[in-house]
Amino acid sequence: MRIVFLIALMLTYLGGGLVEGQSSDLPSPCREIPSIAYSNDVLTDLHRQGWQTSAKTLCAPEVELENFEGEKFLLSAYRSQLVFLTFWASWCPSCRAEMPSLEKLYIELGDENFTILAVNGQEKARDIEAFGKYYGLTFPLLVDIDGDICKTYGVRSLPATFLIDRNGYVVAKAFGPRAWDSDDMIALFRELLKL
Repeated sequence: MRIVFLIALMLTYLGGGLVEGQSSDLPSPCREIPSIAYSNDVLTDLHRQGWQTSAKTLCAPEVELENFEGEKFLLSAYRSQLVFLTFWASWCPSCRAEMPSLEKLYIELGDENFTILAVNGQEKARDIEAFGKYYGLTFPLLVDIDGDICKTYGVRSLPATFLIDRNGYVVAKAFGPRAWDSDDMIALFRELLKL
């Protein structure tokens, strides 16, 4: 019984998402670049908004995927930007619920060195395209048909979101839907964009 409890506690703590020490076959986009030192105020703001941070700075594994039109996207190409990397599925009610706020966030911050990369695990490109059109989404919807990137990031629940700084390090992660376009969330992202 005690072992079952410990396993359940460990899974709850990890919650899904990049695990420290986890590696990828793809090169990492931040090998030779130092991480940004975040103040306690910024970390407190992240926690207040429901983000989880790690005591150890984690380098985000490379993401190399195509969108539903076959255009290639590399995470490392977005160095110098704050990247909102989110994992979703069209069958996920929480993912569908947060899509309008993601689009508003993208429109609000898209011209400020901020981008959203939305990774769909294991759905067909035509279904992803139809979903994007239905919701009027203008940010990149990426196809992870084999689920490899989802596995690399340790995603076990949807939606799962990773905030990656301009040097390629994971700043924080969040699980479940949020009002991404709230005034407080936008202010937090703008603060991170200044660093």
